[in-house]
Amino acid sequence: VFVRPVAGALAVPYSDQDLVYQPTFGDWRAHLGADYAAKLGDRVYAITDGTVEDVYTDALQGQCVSLQHADGLKTVYMGLGDKVKVKKGQSVKAGDVLGVVDDIMALPALLKFVVQIVAALIPATHGVVIQAFSNPQSRRSNVG
Repeated sequence: VFVRPVAGALAVPYSDQDLVYQPTFGDWRAHLGADYAAKLGDRVYAITDGTVEDVYTDALQGQCVSLQHADGLKTVYMGLGDKVKVKKGQSVKAGDVLGVVDDIMALPALLKFVVQIVAALIPATHGVVIQAFSNPQSRRSNVG
């Protein structure tokens, strides 16, 4: 079972090698994650069972949580508020609340979300895991 990381729709998809304009940096570059539209305070959910690998603050991305899942899958959730609900080493289940969306860098509220498989990024709009999150009608999806 996989759970959408946030209720909002996909706002900026993974771009693979295609360059997209990045207003944050003022230049063109690959977008190596997926941004989801969100409102301040929207809950952010673990997409599947795993263990909290790290909780940290990034100067550009705000509070971040990385989770390690089965079969080499790793997810990173960026743009969370200061009151993260999990701690390093904690086990989480699909749908557990990790924290809430907060403003970062004076940008509109959004969740920045990255999926990695063994250190190689997979396309957020093509990967089976991410396809489970493309339907804004439902927060839960079963993926085989």
